[in-house]
Amino acid sequence: MSAREHLIGATGGPSDRYDVIVAGGGPAGAAAATQLARAGLRVALFDKARFPRDKLCGGLLSDRSRRLIAEIFGASFEPPVEVSCVHSRFYYGNALVKEVRGHKPMLLTMRRALDAAFLARAGELGVDIHQGRAVASIGADRRTVTLDDGSLVAADFIVGADGAASRVRKSVLPDAMDKHGFALGVEMEVPRASVDRECVAPEVHLGAVRWGYGWVFPKRDTLTVGVAGLSGRNDDMRGAFRRFTQEVLGHVPEGRVPGYPIPFGNFLREPGVGNVLLVGDAAGFAEPITGEGIAFALQSGVHAAAAIEEARARGAPHRAAGLHARLCRPLVKLFADAKRFRVLTYSPAIEPYFVNALRVSDGAAPFFLEIIAANADYRDYARYIARCCVTRLPKVVAAFARRS
Repeated sequence: MSAREHLIGATGGPSDRYDVIVAGGGPAGAAAATQLARAGLRVALFDKARFPRDKLCGGLLSDRSRRLIAEIFGASFEPPVEVSCVHSRFYYGNALVKEVRGHKPMLLTMRRALDAAFLARAGELGVDIHQGRAVASIGADRRTVTLDDGSLVAADFIVGADGAASRVRKSVLPDAMDKHGFALGVEMEVPRASVDRECVAPEVHLGAVRWGYGWVFPKRDTLTVGVAGLSGRNDDMRGAFRRFTQEVLGHVPEGRVPGYPIPFGNFLREPGVGNVLLVGDAAGFAEPITGEGIAFALQSGVHAAAAIEEARARGAPHRAAGLHARLCRPLVKLFADAKRFRVLTYSPAIEPYFVNALRVSDGAAPFFLEIIAANADYRDYARYIARCCVTRLPKVVAAFARRS
């Protein structure tokens, strides 16, 4: 049977080639596909799962995410929201360090519902969606993909949005991502009825694991409880999760405890090759301190779409990756700054002093929330924390002495 007879169109039969194939239907893939379909390109999106499907994530939608969602999916699109909060709590161990009230609303969602809504919107706008079918590999010419059922699909451009273990990345850049830069996240949805404690605001628990943190995020009927930290610094993340839940919930929840790899500072500065572009977790685009991925998945999807449109207009598909890398430079700069600043937040020798700076300063925690909202950056924050430690050194030392 010829390659052409294996081409899959919107009806499942033989067809001309697509303009773009997107591998992965999460936020990054849905964003890229939606932008491209709006521009009039013929786009096919493949995902191994059938939606709705579960995805490890605290589910926090920052201001950065909310702005991008409106830009990509339309101002009338309303993401599914479980809870809206205007305050948050920071802990060290099980002790409250700082409570911040009156900041901009933080929306908390369930990824199961959010990702399905994104994908449905992409379909409404003309994306040809294939669920339960995964891209297994990329052809040597980078113009065809092989699906997990052996079928071939052809396109001028390919977008890898297939997660941290991306098959697209492994096909074109097999050694690009630092394998030691991954974190492992462990998370469960715990029914509120099983928990004898109040949780009405997002909680961040520093010190729950090494080079990472724990979280308790309120949802309508559940609490999203998890820990994530660099894999190389934590021997037993599931054990750490059990200890954390015992501490913050008073018991260890029953049931399977899934774990997922999270890019945690191993981002790609050149996220693509020629006409093959990488976005979201496939490019390592998760924030190296918080692990936030939704906003950067959406943003990198937008960048990939813009790069493809420009390369196509120039008649030069091979230039798409270079254009994409140029558009992603601000993200790469943010991640590089965050990775440097991470030493101050997670290094065992320094972390207690950082925590006490949070405790004695009224502005340190709100400033951090402004970074998440994209209204400040880590270079400004590093200078602020340095000034805080110098001007409030006696208070910091006294607070640390009391904790010791």
